[in-house]
Amino acid sequence: MAETEEGRKFEKIALDYLKQNNLPEAESNFIQALTHMKQSGDEEGQAYVLGNLGNLCFQSRRLDKAEEYYGKALTYMEKANDIRGIESSLGNLGSVLFYKGSLNEAEKTYKKALKFLEAANDAEGQSIYNENLGNVYLKKEDLAKAEDYFNRAKTLLDPEKNKERVQEVEDKLASLQKHPKYVEGKEGKLLKEIESLGKEGKKREVLSKYQELEELYYQGGSIEKAADTISKSIELFEELGDENSAGICMGNLAGILLQLGYSGQPEQFDKAEKYCKRALEIIGAGKDKRRQSYLLGSLGNIYLHKKDLDKAWDNYNQSLGVMAELGDILGEARGYSNLGNVRLLQENYDDARVQFENSLELMEQLENRPGIAQQCESLGDIYLKQGNLQNAEIFLSRVIALYEAMQDTKGLQQAQDKLVYLMGKPEYINRRQEELLSELKKPELEKDDESRLAVLSELGNLYFMAGNMDQAASRMRETADLQEKLKDEAGLGATLDSLGSILKEKNDLEGAEECFGRAMEIKEKQNDTEGLAELYANRVNVLLMLGKLDVAEKLIKESLRTNKKSGNEIELMKDYRNMGNLSMQKTDWANADKFYKDALEINKKANNRYEISEDYRNRGNLYLQKEDWDLCEKFSLQALEVAEELKDLRNVCYDSRILGKVYAEKKSRNKQEEYYKKALEVSEELKDEGEQQIDHRNLGELCLGRGYKERSENHFKAALEISLRRADKKEIATDYRHMGNLSFNNGNRTDAEKYYGDALKLTLEVGDKNGTAQDYTYIGNLKFKDGQIDEAEANFDKAIDCFKEADNKASLLQLFMTVARMELLISRKEQSEKYLDQAKIICKELGDPEDLVNNIKEIEKVKDTVDQNR
Repeated sequence: MAETEEGRKFEKIALDYLKQNNLPEAESNFIQALTHMKQSGDEEGQAYVLGNLGNLCFQSRRLDKAEEYYGKALTYMEKANDIRGIESSLGNLGSVLFYKGSLNEAEKTYKKALKFLEAANDAEGQSIYNENLGNVYLKKEDLAKAEDYFNRAKTLLDPEKNKERVQEVEDKLASLQKHPKYVEGKEGKLLKEIESLGKEGKKREVLSKYQELEELYYQGGSIEKAADTISKSIELFEELGDENSAGICMGNLAGILLQLGYSGQPEQFDKAEKYCKRALEIIGAGKDKRRQSYLLGSLGNIYLHKKDLDKAWDNYNQSLGVMAELGDILGEARGYSNLGNVRLLQENYDDARVQFENSLELMEQLENRPGIAQQCESLGDIYLKQGNLQNAEIFLSRVIALYEAMQDTKGLQQAQDKLVYLMGKPEYINRRQEELLSELKKPELEKDDESRLAVLSELGNLYFMAGNMDQAASRMRETADLQEKLKDEAGLGATLDSLGSILKEKNDLEGAEECFGRAMEIKEKQNDTEGLAELYANRVNVLLMLGKLDVAEKLIKESLRTNKKSGNEIELMKDYRNMGNLSMQKTDWANADKFYKDALEINKKANNRYEISEDYRNRGNLYLQKEDWDLCEKFSLQALEVAEELKDLRNVCYDSRILGKVYAEKKSRNKQEEYYKKALEVSEELKDEGEQQIDHRNLGELCLGRGYKERSENHFKAALEISLRRADKKEIATDYRHMGNLSFNNGNRTDAEKYYGDALKLTLEVGDKNGTAQDYTYIGNLKFKDGQIDEAEANFDKAIDCFKEADNKASLLQLFMTVARMELLISRKEQSEKYLDQAKIICKELGDPEDLVNNIKEIEKVKDTVDQNR
């Protein structure tokens, strides 16, 4: 009896851990419960514990173990004649067999389970097993049986009570009907029937089969075959003298050709226009006003795509008139929206706004939320173009609320991106900052902690968006203090996370690590596994940057042990990557590559293409640092191939740039230019000015190096224009620096000095120590080459001070060695020694890397030669 109670006690503890999603502890306690239950002979208890252990193993994809547990659970359930338990165990066992690929065994097991639910008259349960059997036959590519089981699954469900489940099954049916084998089978059957009916002269019956064939092609995504089938229907209707039906088919064909045009076959637009006009001639003569309106709308779409805006306007306007005549309010609303799009392209923003407002009014009348969201977004876009940020914010905020309510993630992301872009504009930030600062001064806010918290939180975010990191950090610290006072742990965790990111950006890595650590403690208390995983990654990253490799390694290894034990392969993959990053920091190339390969194997097993691309990218970066250009090229090309397949444009940009660098090192200038150009094309497709700026700079530097001065100037100016538009002083300074280099290269010293001076003013203003150091360095180089040695040294010394303040040892070392070489060029041995001695100190601090030690030795050899010559 005591053993039975002990077993049940451990089972209860395990179930509590299960609720907390602490799977390793749950599994450990279930195993202890099982041991006690075996000793007490508690077979019923063992059956349920074995089932739970099977669930845990199945969840972590330990399929052999899951099969073993479920099999034992089934034996006990059968012994106890627990019908519900037998059915559940059979179902679980079937799922394991399905995932293992034992399809025949899975089929038998599911059918056994189904019989129990048929006897119990459980319709919903029967639906699940019919769907499971559909999945089995789908895997076997027995599509007729799969379709039959999916249809049974759908029929057994109440359409009102089970809307989501019905939709899931319908989605599977739709996917099955697109399967090439399904289409091929149905197509062969229909074509034989058409041939037979044609021989018998049964033209009407042939038309009916053409319609089925057209639907089959359309569902299967064979749009061109569908178009060809409609063409045959048109010919047959014309033979039969049925002009009206031929006209309807012409309208349908125009719609399909329009789709083909949009999908990358521009030659189809002319055909679509021809069929649309022919259909209008026939339909327009009759009384089918609705079809006439749709055809006019299609013609408008064709002309809009062809950029023949006057004709597009005329056809949309006629379509709108017919919709109004029919009293079709939704059609009218769409008509006004189409007219707004024409005016938008004509840059007639005031009239475009009027058209979208008309559409919005009708959509609101209909309570059509997707339509309301679309018109609000169009109005937000117009106000954004006109610089009316206040109205743009009102409309875009409304759009976000609508998309959130509709759970439209794609639309929501798009609207949020626009709002973030708007909020990043200096005029918006400055206005809102003033409003919030005025709000903070109000006496009532001193007593209202909740309202003060909301203001401080937004103010911190605004300073962050404005790039004012000091103020952002200060306000976020105030926010965190207030959240601690209010015991708002969820808010405090989020604030500490954001503050950690800001401190990381400010290079206050110790502060960032402390914030991430505190935030992790809060997330652990809240059992927020998703938030914890992100914080863990940030903290590990900062620890690596701080060089606290032992602490980072301990953290990663703890995570590795937990994830290996629970079989959590997603988190395990992240741990392998972190171990790879750690090994990279230690320049342990072999281990770094091993860990990246371990991560890659997990992602290959799951066929996670996005993550596979990331693993190739990591291996490419490893060999980039190792300066193994051949292997870096190999892995970067593999990463790029997958990124292109996924249409992951940002990573296509990144990989193309890395390949550009690789080909620069391999002295393959043509390939270098090819990949830099590719990156620019993609960043332009992304419409991301920040990305375009990087690519213009890369191409500017490449063209300058190859002597293409005009092309270089065009790229540098394009980058500068972006910086000026975004009013980012740090970036403007970078582009002035490039323009200075170009002027210097062209022999125009005066312009070069002006650009370097302008850059220096900006970097001093924004407190960019690294940028300031670069500007002093360039001015120093200029003075040195003009023979103004004392002025040059004064600038070099200022650059050294700035690099020291920024703790940028790598750049500092480079500067010491460069100036030491320059001093030797004019036989100034003592001055060269001064800089070379400082270089040796930094080199020692960096661990005396072999290549840098050799460079210093080379300079010393030259110095000794200068000494002998004197």
